Amino acid sequence: MLKKIFVLIRNAFFLAFFLFLGALTVCTVAPMLWHSIFPSEAVEVADKSIEIKKAMLGDACNKENTDCKKNVLIIIGAIDDGTLSAVEQVAEKTKFDTVCFNSPGGNADAAQRIGNWIKSNNLNTCLAERYKLENGVTTSKVQCQSACPYLLLMGKTRTALGSDFNIGVHRSGVPVDLCVCHFKLNEFWPYFYTSGYRDMLGRSDEAEIHQSLLSDSLEVDSTSIHRLTQAELEKYAVFNAIGAAGPSTQ
Repeated sequence: MLKKIFVLIRNAFFLAFFLFLGALTVCTVAPMLWHSIFPSEAVEVADKSIEIKKAMLGDACNKENTDCKKNVLIIIGAIDDGTLSAVEQVAEKTKFDTVCFNSPGGNADAAQRIGNWIKSNNLNTCLAERYKLENGVTTSKVQCQSACPYLLLMGKTRTALGSDFNIGVHRSGVPVDLCVCHFKLNEFWPYFYTSGYRDMLGRSDEAEIHQSLLSDSLEVDSTSIHRLTQAELEKYAVFNAIGAAGPSTQ
């Protein structure tokens, strides 16, 4: 009798365990597959009446709006396959020569594809204190972090419009999003992704200097961000022009 009870308890335990494992797998993998098959081209915002796509035309300006680059492509939000799709849609319809950013970073593969596209098309890049989007929305508190700075470095002319923005780096980490927790694998994978960024930066006009930024970023844990100081922006040649029509920094 006791043996039968033990077997029933054991079987119930294994059944519960495998049901839990199956549910965990489904709710973890399903969103990943959904976003992979149907990437969103829009940024999630609190005001649902406003649509902000991950790539939009607009003006990049300093905070006083006295110095602007007109008709630039602005990459907004986390970089992923939806960003690639949004960029392609704008590029098919409109000509522009500058790509600007307001992004916390994102998917390494998507970022590297955008960076190589910037270089292949001989485009300029910029970072501004404020962006005026084509739909009338104005964004400030600009950031360019994680993967974003490496895209900025791929521009032929890399313009700073003001200085009140956040440029930050860290070593890459692979995000793992489970139903019950979110974490990054950051021991082996950073070096795997570094090779792709290193190859991309090898095409930049100041490859050796730019690759040194990538190397130094490995000292920063993937769960942290190191904000580049003015001295570091100069050391790593992040910008080579100040202002829309300003003098070169070199």
